[in-house]
Amino acid sequence: MKKYILFFIICIMGLTTRSFGAEIKQGIDSFPESYRGYLQMLKDKHQNWEFSSFYTGLDYYEVIDNEYRK
Repeated sequence: MKKYILFFIICIMGLTTRSFGAEIKQGIDSFPESYRGYLQMLKDKHQNWEFSSFYTGLDYYEVIDNEYRK
């Protein structure tokens, strides 16, 4: 499961555009309101970064549980 978390982080940073069939929305406005201020601060510091939301279809709690399994 660690590879999914890493991939999600990379997608948020805008370093990849691969969708694997999932819908990708462009821009900070595609994120929940609670994220937008923080993303705007990152955008202000790193103006060449582009942000895309990426729906993985994964359950958050299942991902976290799998992070702690060996």
